[in-house]
Amino acid sequence: GKRVDTGAGKSNQTAQPFAISLHSGWNFISNPFDFSVPKANLSLESGNQVNIDDLQFFSGNWNTFTSALQTFEGYALFSESSDKLFVTPSASATSTTANKISSLAGDEESLLWSIQILAQCQEARDTNNFAAVAVGASEGWDELDRPEPPVIGEYVSVYFPHPEWGKVSPVYRTDFRPESSEGHIWEFEVKTNIRDKVNLTFEGMKQVSQELQVWLVDEALKISKDLREINRYSVAGLGEEHPKSLKLVVGKRDFIEEQLFEAQNIPVSYELSQNFPNPFNPATSIRYGLPAEGKVTLKIYNLLAEEIVTLVNDEEKPAGFHVVIWDGKNQQGQQVASGIYIYKLRVGSFTTTKKMAFIK
Repeated sequence: GKRVDTGAGKSNQTAQPFAISLHSGWNFISNPFDFSVPKANLSLESGNQVNIDDLQFFSGNWNTFTSALQTFEGYALFSESSDKLFVTPSASATSTTANKISSLAGDEESLLWSIQILAQCQEARDTNNFAAVAVGASEGWDELDRPEPPVIGEYVSVYFPHPEWGKVSPVYRTDFRPESSEGHIWEFEVKTNIRDKVNLTFEGMKQVSQELQVWLVDEALKISKDLREINRYSVAGLGEEHPKSLKLVVGKRDFIEEQLFEAQNIPVSYELSQNFPNPFNPATSIRYGLPAEGKVTLKIYNLLAEEIVTLVNDEEKPAGFHVVIWDGKNQQGQQVASGIYIYKLRVGSFTTTKKMAFIK
């Protein structure tokens, strides 16, 4: 029953390039014509290259632009400084600066290996995140390091924080390093405005030399995971004001042992930590420690001692610390009611319990 009036329309002339003003940072743009425009028809007033890795389109998650600006589609374009984007409408670009299209992060000749970090929280995804080693890369910022796109709606975002680089963007979706004789450490963060479990998947380890180990470190929980054995990890989404900090450590054995010394502490006895956060809604982390390898069962009960859900079911776990995320749902996938719940750890003949509170 509502009427929307956009006012009089305007036709864009096709006899000359259409100019779109850009400010420093991310710019939301669209195709100014009612037909697709190939990427070769894009140029910048400054003469700098249009980096295709900085031209993103959104379809539930951000994807790198690959072919042409489509009609009635929105895009995000990053610019380090103020500039103008020229969109040439003709079928073949004639501008001297047209065709200056680059995709440095996709240069397969310089790339030695990369590890992709994929994140999912409910329907939100972030998949274009890479820790990589390439010929010509530097320890600090270089052209291979591309900024993290802006967030939209309900989101999950994985990024490498680098405010020390002093660039327009303090966070990056790619972090390229030079080859090292020992190893590298990538610090990254996971942020979401959805209060639920975030599932992380790491891909690309087969590209990495077998003499290099690949580990994930969660210093806050003293958890370290060999990603060659298990390439998944889950964290609790605590809201965008509380991003989760993690480390990706890749290197030779001595380098790995030195970096993981503290994270790989083995408890002297069985431990069940208080869940965090507590009270929670809707996801929380439950950490437990094993002095030796054993079969673990971890279950949630209500105050009537009725079983709500089994989080770990008689699974063999190595000595060390482990973490499980409970999303506040029962065995049937239904959200539980507000109240006090009991979580129970059993390893062989050892059992222990703790209480936690779920609040809607």
